[in-house]
Amino acid sequence: MLGATLFLGYCCDFLDSTYLRILKDYFTAANEFCGMIGEKLPEDRDLPNDKYKDKILRGLDCAVIECMHADMLLETENDLRFSGMQKNKVFDSVRGVFTEGGPVFEGAGIL
Repeated sequence: MLGATLFLGYCCDFLDSTYLRILKDYFTAANEFCGMIGEKLPEDRDLPNDKYKDKILRGLDCAVIECMHADMLLETENDLRFSGMQKNKVFDSVRGVFTEGGPVFEGAGIL
């Protein structure tokens, strides 16, 4: 038997709609920034011959999450630089569910 206890600390929990709204705002900001500099955000893509079409190559998701983390880190660094105190926080962890594959059995919602 194996057991583990994970302490997620300040967690960006994509199972909570609060954090999904935050991520959506960062997508909007990243998309606008890319438009201003004449670039496009990467896309989430399917693997070749993937019958489930579940976008397992998640370049867009990764880019937006990385943008969010970079911005939060910059905010905390600016807090320290200009006020000597950290008002903003950086996430310690990220939690989410990224489904892939087909149903375990016919009619199932479990993938």
